Amino acid sequence: MSNAWSFGICYGGGVKDRIQTIVDSIEQEKIPEYEILIVGPDIQIPNTIHYTFNDGGSMPWITRKKNYIGTLAKYPNLCLIHDYFALNQGWFEGFEKFGYNWDVAMTPIYRVDGSRYLDWLKLLHHEFLDYDNHDHTKEMYISGGYIIIKTQFLRKHRFNEALYWGQAEDVEWSTRINHEWTYRCNTLSSARLLKDGK
Repeated sequence: MSNAWSFGICYGGGVKDRIQTIVDSIEQEKIPEYEILIVGPDIQIPNTIHYTFNDGGSMPWITRKKNYIGTLAKYPNLCLIHDYFALNQGWFEGFEKFGYNWDVAMTPIYRVDGSRYLDWLKLLHHEFLDYDNHDHTKEMYISGGYIIIKTQFLRKHRFNEALYWGQAEDVEWSTRINHEWTYRCNTLSSARLLKDGK
């Protein structure tokens, strides 16, 4: 299976230093074939492709941004991230060892203080599971801020554009498609939050 990656950053504006940190975290992985797409207000970051996106209102239209990235991505593996997540060192090597037999994947995510963020958990009450527990993969929640997904799977299972950021768009999507995916947890790779809170 191809190990080429598209990275789609959903950018809300005003945090250029943070975007550079995200881009640096991707570039340090030395992935042989990849692209970095930034969708949002105008921003100039070397080695990225920027697409201007106007949310058109007071609420970030995060669902349309994600679907748009899905149409733009040219590689089979897609990492969709909000503008406050970054990869930890060894992320790509971890996927090389873990493999690419999944529709949607998760890795551990760490908060700024090192504690566990919304990574491998059941939808109901956001119940954290042990990373080796795959008994509930049809009941799982995918945090909208960090999604590892096959590009073709996203094109088939789009986000509901009637919902905006903060309207549980990730809960709706997880509930709607969790019987359609092969969902696996890769503990060999990880990501981190770049700010406190959501």
